[in-house]
Amino acid sequence: AAGQTTPITALCDRFDRETEQGRNMAPYERLLTAAIAHIIQAHASAQLDGLALGGDRSFTLAPAAETPQTASDFELLTWLVIMGDHRRTD
Repeated sequence: AAGQTTPITALCDRFDRETEQGRNMAPYERLLTAAIAHIIQAHASAQLDGLALGGDRSFTLAPAAETPQTASDFELLTWLVIMGDHRRTD
């Protein structure tokens, strides 16, 4: 998307067809769910790693209220769908 000032109409049309004008986002929702699960796991791992450091006083365990647990702890701001440009010949 860097440097693009206008939408690539053919790709927008393809996305609209594949998602039934955005009514069927299930494949993208599955990817989003997987990404959120990865973020939650990475946060938990980072917290465990920090605890394992023991004597490192720069580490602070995140309060439970600030620890992501479920998808509802996140807010989706926008979708960015990356699709291949079918016009390319390489």
